[in-house]
Amino acid sequence: MVNNKKTVVYARTSTKKQNYELQLEAAKPFLKGNQGENLIFIVDHGTPATSKPNGLQQLLDLIKKDQVDTLIIYKRDRLTRSEDEYLDILKSIYANRIKVVLTAEESLPFNHDQKSGFLSESLIIKVINMEKTHMSNRIKAALKSKQA
Repeated sequence: MVNNKKTVVYARTSTKKQNYELQLEAAKPFLKGNQGENLIFIVDHGTPATSKPNGLQQLLDLIKKDQVDTLIIYKRDRLTRSEDEYLDILKSIYANRIKVVLTAEESLPFNHDQKSGFLSESLIIKVINMEKTHMSNRIKAALKSKQA
């Protein structure tokens, strides 16, 4: 039986000023042996996490059609920052037994065990979002104190 599933590299930047090429570059070491029609690059450039990116929708469609074997992303929050949406994506990833590779050096490895993975992955995205909120609040406080 021939495996027609694809390796998908997904990159997203929130603003046009950000460089998505850095995310694609980080994926290169994980692409050995993947080429041609078995490799798909999907990029959402300048798409805030609060919107529904076209590329993400394309990725989700491929997942629903069971056409993805491996998903390579820089960080979890490149998919979405919405916890509910991330959990929906996780369900599809586990249902289709997709291997997820996170390329950012500081990322915890993706937990592929369906039983413990869903819990640990949902906790990780919560922590990421909490840190994002704390960082935003610290920046706002610093800017406010500079203006005073």
